[in-house]
Amino acid sequence: MPASRRLLPPFGLALALLGSASPARAQGEEAPLRLSWQSPLECPSEREVRDEIARLAPPGRARPALDARALVHQEASGRWVGAFRVEQGEFVGERLIEADTCAEVAHAFALVVALALDPNASLEPPAPAAPTPGPLATVAPPLAPAGPLSDGAPAARAKARRPLAWVAGAGLRLQTGLLPGLASGVGLDVGATWGANGVYANGVFFPEREQTLSGISEAKGRYGLWGAGLSGCHSWPLGGLEVEVCARTRWGSAWARSKGVSRESSGRGLWGSGGGVGALRVPLGPRGALRAELEAGASTKRPRFVIEGAEAGYEWPLLYAGASLGGELHF
Repeated sequence: MPASRRLLPPFGLALALLGSASPARAQGEEAPLRLSWQSPLECPSEREVRDEIARLAPPGRARPALDARALVHQEASGRWVGAFRVEQGEFVGERLIEADTCAEVAHAFALVVALALDPNASLEPPAPAAPTPGPLATVAPPLAPAGPLSDGAPAARAKARRPLAWVAGAGLRLQTGLLPGLASGVGLDVGATWGANGVYANGVFFPEREQTLSGISEAKGRYGLWGAGLSGCHSWPLGGLEVEVCARTRWGSAWARSKGVSRESSGRGLWGSGGGVGALRVPLGPRGALRAELEAGASTKRPRFVIEGAEAGYEWPLLYAGASLGGELHF
């Protein structure tokens, strides 16, 4: 992984990422800048990154259309890593940058974007912030005009940004190994993330599925379930995407009803499971994301239902697997 303790001057970095510039537009013509800055809350905000881009490449000059994304996280060693992706016309460039502070990563990203917008952009580092007179410093509101980028380390800044990010998501699920055949249902997740880690409370509901009992033409069993549990996750950047690995456990209630037998009946039982999850998260703006996941595990508590009036029933298999696709909102 390319490392840079001091990201200035990063002119070579920008050239390596962007290659040759696209043809200039007519003088004064402005093209849209689509910017996505995904980072922990203690990092500079997207507003600050945009202000730094404007400082390096002031508006009013001819600019090509640009799509720039950055996904930032902190390693266990304390160093910061940013995954940059820049799309300009048919050119797509990707780069991983490592630095001592998140502010250095933010400045490197701003410089890459500024040079893509204007090859004559300033290469000057942000000026050091002037000391504030008096014994107490005043923390500016999050939406106030921002000056040069800061690393977000002061406790006041961390408190203003909140130490945690809250996540809520929902999606459609396909599961095998719980109900008979391939069952479809819905899932909900609510949790919190800090850095690259996250904890989520999750719930699932699978409506009843019908199974014909072997050897009995009209006899059928109907089975359904719901459950709730916890997931612990860790994520890594992958280009402009994010890969997540989780451990998950669920407990809930399963039920069965008979149909087409001499004596119809119903019953409920406790079920439980534990397994692993692999997920891919696709950012959709500063607060939204598309999430796809694959899940596999084993049932730790398996109910068994026997249909009265028929020598048949259903018992949960030991192993299960599933997949889901849904959306997330980050607060």
